[in-house]
Amino acid sequence: MAVNHRNFNVAGNLTADPQQITTNAGKPMTVFDLAQNTRVRDEAGNWGDGPTNYYSVGITDGRLGQNVAASLHKGDRVNVEGTLQSTPYVRGNGEADMNHRIFADDVSPSLRWHTAAPQPDGQNAQRAAAAHAEAGPDQEPVTSWAVAEPGSGGMAR
Repeated sequence: MAVNHRNFNVAGNLTADPQQITTNAGKPMTVFDLAQNTRVRDEAGNWGDGPTNYYSVGITDGRLGQNVAASLHKGDRVNVEGTLQSTPYVRGNGEADMNHRIFADDVSPSLRWHTAAPQPDGQNAQRAAAAHAEAGPDQEPVTSWAVAEPGSGGMAR
């Protein structure tokens, strides 16, 4: 029986570059494996490496999947948010084990370990241009929290 946990968050490192595949149902999907390393204290109080948790991550949202495939690589530290599905299975040697799959709603690089330069894609650029056009020529974009008004959304006064 599969167990689903919604709003699951995990941070870890990609074990390989993301791949774009086609499912048996003919739908595109971006997939990658994630390793979450844990730190534990031993009896003497010293920190050391603990067991590693592995997750298979699948992305069905085309836009997110394309961005992940174009932006992330093996070894990158990322944060993943989505639904965790844990399913028991039996290994070839007869041992019981669990598959951990995350159906990702969002993936982002960890800014603790990386720098990022977000760039708007075509849809974001179109929305920003439309918002600026709605604001009108006499309204300049808000550039400081000091002048932002409630309800302005920080986009325009």
